[in-house]
Amino acid sequence: MEVLAGSGYRKNKRGPLIYIYEVPPEYHVKRDIHKVDRPPLQLAVLERLLTAGHRTADPDEADFFYIPGSARDLKKSFLLQPLLSYVANMWPYWNQTGGGRRHIMPAEGDVGTCELPLKVRLFTENVTWLEFWGMYDFHPHWTQIFHNRIPCMVPGRDIVVPFMAMSSHDRFVIETPLHPRNKKHNRTNTFFFAGGVCGSGNKRALPPHCTFYKQVRYSGGVRQAVYLHFHNRTGWRVRPGTDDYARDYASSTFCLAAAGGGWGKRGIVAAMYGCIPVAATDMLYEAFEPELDWSRFGVRIAQKDIPKLADVIEGFTPEQVSDMQAKTACAAQHLHWSTNLGGIMGETGEFDAFNTIMAILRMRKKRPDLKPGQYYAEDEEFRNFVDCKPFNPAVKHKPLCSMFVSPLMMFYDDICPKQLYRHFLRRRMGPVGGAVCVGAKDTASCPIFD
Repeated sequence: MEVLAGSGYRKNKRGPLIYIYEVPPEYHVKRDIHKVDRPPLQLAVLERLLTAGHRTADPDEADFFYIPGSARDLKKSFLLQPLLSYVANMWPYWNQTGGGRRHIMPAEGDVGTCELPLKVRLFTENVTWLEFWGMYDFHPHWTQIFHNRIPCMVPGRDIVVPFMAMSSHDRFVIETPLHPRNKKHNRTNTFFFAGGVCGSGNKRALPPHCTFYKQVRYSGGVRQAVYLHFHNRTGWRVRPGTDDYARDYASSTFCLAAAGGGWGKRGIVAAMYGCIPVAATDMLYEAFEPELDWSRFGVRIAQKDIPKLADVIEGFTPEQVSDMQAKTACAAQHLHWSTNLGGIMGETGEFDAFNTIMAILRMRKKRPDLKPGQYYAEDEEFRNFVDCKPFNPAVKHKPLCSMFVSPLMMFYDDICPKQLYRHFLRRRMGPVGGAVCVGAKDTASCPIFD
């Protein structure tokens, strides 16, 4: 049956086209999203596949196949394996694609697929996982997460996606100075990091006194090294905590993109505040790497070079810093799920996280001969997308509304309708179909960037 017939649905002309499996509700819609300790990535992707015109009801014309379910929620093998087996046995496409190739599923765990049972990992060795954790090779500080040294993320197969900022206690990103209406701060701090250093929950446990093995391996040793070398440096605000993250991000030029026990969000939030992210974890890709190289707008150094970090950062010219800040403001659009959660910087959503996933999938279909790190250099359309250049400049899309998350926003002239706040509060995400659909008569009439 044509499930989209009569709905007024229009397919995205740029693609890709994705078939969504209809799975038993106990694996998906009957699951309590509030029992999962993070925003429902699988729902965010599912809704936008439909409202962005990427869903097809004809599996024979599909470029990819989407399995709706949360690997974080179903991470026990007795829950997840039946879902995967159901898909493999009920439809021919799992086998026709070579054992799950071109199949997509979210894995929102702290350490991505390394959180899953070995049985599941072997069964899904060809599946494209959407995960927050980008550890692509063995790291000595995370020996406990590896199954026979199998990497958690495989470049070209998996996609490292950003966590959904503004969906929990990170709502302060709505105050970003990247939005024209918001207050701008003088960036008086050269460098900023605040947060747990040794991972024990005890802020008084600081280097060089982090000797327990869990303290040593926390964050891969990056937070400890940065604190040890720079917490007393003039102009560098490196602390085990802060009373105002929004203030410190907005008043700093460079910010540490650090992992924690697993994936970290600080580099993403930093970019949303216009603070140039500094990545220093070996063997770890950040969100949308290697397709979107963070060294183009941020700073990346090897862990062994952390003691030299001040020489690197303070050696940039004002012109270089200004260029990185401009590129960081563009990168921030890719790192925010704005078409789901609403705008934070007056953006249209054309370059948001969901659309960045679609751009990567388009490249996999268009140029399967290229490695992910070659997309930017080899393909003009992808390069323009990464650089935030509209696909069709003649079509003027409206800026997204900002989700109403505080009474202090009532005087903003671009807030989403206040009645939608209940969707944000209950779902930990935007309204049904995403914030891009606000004002549309139905979910089949949402703006499409094609």
